Amino acid sequence: MSLRIGIVGAGANTRERHIPGFQEIDGVEVAAVCNRSRESGQRAADDFGIPTVYDDWKEVVHAADVDAVCIGTWPYLHCAITLECLAAGKHVLTEARMAMNLDEARRMLAAARASDRVSMIVPAPINLESEPTLLDMVAAGDFGASCGGRHCSAARRADERTGCDGCGRGASHGGSRHRGAGDTAAAGRHGCAGAASHGLASPGGGSRDRCR
Repeated sequence: MSLRIGIVGAGANTRERHIPGFQEIDGVEVAAVCNRSRESGQRAADDFGIPTVYDDWKEVVHAADVDAVCIGTWPYLHCAITLECLAAGKHVLTEARMAMNLDEARRMLAAARASDRVSMIVPAPINLESEPTLLDMVAAGDFGASCGGRHCSAARRADERTGCDGCGRGASHGGSRHRGAGDTAAAGRHGCAGAASHGLASPGGGSRDRCR
């Protein structure tokens, strides 16, 4: 029995990399696609021989003949679709960036941990070389402990030079310089794509609540 994948968001990267890559794997079938418009979804289906086109991404997630979902939308929909996929018992792979903010990332992580489905994030190319080293450093405690979302230990020496008190209240870090390494690892390390569509509104509203 093949693994049947539904595509939500058939933008350039999905068309150039993900769909052809899936179709090269024995036992994997790209079974459905949903894009921002019916017409663009149909073009993707015609180009790649995908049998089913949906108008709404929720139809892909809940389709009986879809086992896993590849999310290629803009990040504002990643959390909603991932949560819906995991709630529906579907495996999920989402494009980076993982989410719009730390709260969404934590919700996705919690859903992934609570599910027995596979959930993954596409590695961002800009992180491929440095990420293993950074994760090893986080695990070794090289960046110190996390304090209110900003790390407070390794930055002390820099804080003394810049006037920052180490807990995010100094004048020099601009609010994000000392973001906690633990929080960053939680958002990017777990391999979670997961999330369910609880109706997140798009920043612009209207048709953007569909897919890219």
